[in-house]
Amino acid sequence: MLKKEGNELDSWMYQTVATDVVVAYSACMGLPLYRLQIPDQLKIAESGLQYNLSAPEVNEVEILYTLLYKVKQAHPELNAIVSGAILSNYQRLRVEHVCSRLGLISLSYLWEGDQEELLEEMVDADINAILVKVASIGLHPRHLGKTIAEMLPILKQLNTKYGVHICGEGGEFESLTLDCPIFRYKRLVLDETEIVHHDQDQLAPVAYMKLVSYHLEDKEENNSGCENNKHEVVYVDPSYRMEIPDSLNPEIPATESDFGGEVLPLVQSKNMFYVCGSHTPCLKKESVTEETEYILGLLLNTLNSNNLNVSNIHFVNVYLKSISDFETMNQSYKNFFSKHTSSSPSRACVSSFWDASWNSNSVVMEFFGSTRTRKNLHVQSISRWAPACIGPYAQGNSLSFQNGQNSHSILHLAGQIALQPSYMKLLETEDPYKQLRLSLKHQLAVEKALAASQKVRSPLLITIYVCGIPDDIFIKSQKMLQQSYDSEIEPLLVVIDVNGLPRDARVEIQSIVSACSSDTDHVKRTVTQKEAHSVTLEQETIFISRAVLSDSDDEYEVPETHPFYISQIGLKRSDVQSPLPDIIETMFNMGVQEYQKNNQQDDLPASVKVYYEQGLDGAKIKEGLDKVLCKGYLLVPTTKVHGDKSVLLQLQW
Repeated sequence: MLKKEGNELDSWMYQTVATDVVVAYSACMGLPLYRLQIPDQLKIAESGLQYNLSAPEVNEVEILYTLLYKVKQAHPELNAIVSGAILSNYQRLRVEHVCSRLGLISLSYLWEGDQEELLEEMVDADINAILVKVASIGLHPRHLGKTIAEMLPILKQLNTKYGVHICGEGGEFESLTLDCPIFRYKRLVLDETEIVHHDQDQLAPVAYMKLVSYHLEDKEENNSGCENNKHEVVYVDPSYRMEIPDSLNPEIPATESDFGGEVLPLVQSKNMFYVCGSHTPCLKKESVTEETEYILGLLLNTLNSNNLNVSNIHFVNVYLKSISDFETMNQSYKNFFSKHTSSSPSRACVSSFWDASWNSNSVVMEFFGSTRTRKNLHVQSISRWAPACIGPYAQGNSLSFQNGQNSHSILHLAGQIALQPSYMKLLETEDPYKQLRLSLKHQLAVEKALAASQKVRSPLLITIYVCGIPDDIFIKSQKMLQQSYDSEIEPLLVVIDVNGLPRDARVEIQSIVSACSSDTDHVKRTVTQKEAHSVTLEQETIFISRAVLSDSDDEYEVPETHPFYISQIGLKRSDVQSPLPDIIETMFNMGVQEYQKNNQQDDLPASVKVYYEQGLDGAKIKEGLDKVLCKGYLLVPTTKVHGDKSVLLQLQW
């Protein structure tokens, strides 16, 4: 971006100080440079995290789109854009928005990196960059012109003392690169500069370096052939934005047909809701595409008829009869959610054994939603942090519960497989536990980024889907989780065998995590047993204490119900003797009675899920649930429920 001569401009997207010399970078690298002049009155785009283009206009995001549109016209082979985003969601999301419209991949290999390690890597890589602006406590005009190598120990001290971002991600400083390895032919040498004092505050003065003159110096080692390198500069007028389309991508086809008044079963419990149509109405269609579009069309009808919308959905489970149908299903899924929301739900997808009671041929989906305030983490850029989600499915969503000074969230994290994030390729190994460790590492990275300042994190429910892994997976998973979390409370753990996973992975892990801003012991876990029908039923319950959301001030009241509550009742493999419908009915009542005792309320669960091993009669399980429920449940058959269970019933409020 090119600014007119004069003082620094305010922008939420771009650095403008000392950018007068950027024109010289073309000669330094031997590459063409495309520039667009920033308008005098630069319009700031939407200040929120989401960016939505309602109509073409010239703002700070659209000038980037205009410039890259011109570049892609001149260089159709262009397929990716690199940005240096480390911590700014505002900037990263807007770069990703532009890239998605132009069919480009966003590369952000610094994203969420440890800032001390990143700056050390830059110094070690012989990047000669200097400070050209300071605006933070501990930084002074005398630091202008110093290299990042000279500033590294100073910035470390300021980070320890004041929390200053070592890479300047809080706006503490701006920098200018004079030389680096990709400057193959020339380096930049400053001849004359002057210091401009913007704010002479004693604690945190603001000053920047104005570049008066400079010259380029040949790199002797690469000087031969330099004269043959093109380093043209192409200027683009910002008004060109009004002449080009809003996107190079084709319009998303309208997939919803007229489904009349048909809806899927929806269950609401307080401000949570659950939608699943695995048993009714009939969803069977001739193709995966038709079936997916039909389910999503009925979902839209269901939400509309209950004064809800697609943006209220925070998590989706997708069950496929064959994992080979993933891409076909995914295209329809992408079209639907791209059209109806900019705040994507997180998702897990597996190929399951097919229950005879399921009323579809190839696809079953269950949708979890809430009317609570939601924070969305959707990183589409390829980085070293965690696998990118290129499409309308987020790495995680956070539901906020706040009362008084105490901030609390429930994090619903997407299913993670062992992709190597820098390459987006599956970790190839004969050892399935290496895939488990990498998948868990991704979960922890997403969890940390989504929780942000909420430092106290406790896993509530961990679901691990596996393909062909030894029986000791349950015990090893427990040990791995204990090593990864400081929480004294063990989460509920589900480990089940499935038919297949995306990318032919052997492990997929999905988590629900509690995050809190205080050290209050906010997670409670109980274990009870009950003898019934000549079998022993074991119930594990985990919930967020209602008191954690109360404040010492009288104006704040303890909530009526727990913000998160889930019970899991298991039937041992050796205990399937008595009539199965009666056992299932008893398991359900056992969970409900425990909830009613803890809450003094008679609410039924919002969602009910039963994992059961093949060989058991799914129709009998359904018969037991039909005695106590008419909707809001899903049966999931599996070859094995690890942990010595044959049936696992989950109730969630």
